[in-house]
Amino acid sequence: MKYLNFFILIIAIISMCSCEVIEDITGDSGLRIVNDCDDEIRVYFDDDYIGQVDAESSKTWDVPSGQHKIKATAPFSTPYEETHSFISGEIVIIELETVGKYGNQPVLNTI
Repeated sequence: MKYLNFFILIIAIISMCSCEVIEDITGDSGLRIVNDCDDEIRVYFDDDYIGQVDAESSKTWDVPSGQHKIKATAPFSTPYEETHSFISGEIVIIELETVGKYGNQPVLNTI
């Protein structure tokens, strides 16, 4: 019985984990996220999850031009969220680090 309860607990924990599917994205502009944090950053483009950037690393995506909302989240940090203008043939570079605190959480912010 003890093992059954343990097994059920493990299944419950696994089912609560967020398993977001990466949305394919393409376009005539670019988005580069530079992660100066100690943790990975999850990146959203117009509320679609497009991938992650490992700690102390950067990643570039091809994205459509126009006005788009960028959101970045990191564990135990207040998310970064801002709308940017993407121009055909140009790359928007967002360099993020954790700074200060909002309440008890570090804040993801641009450098």
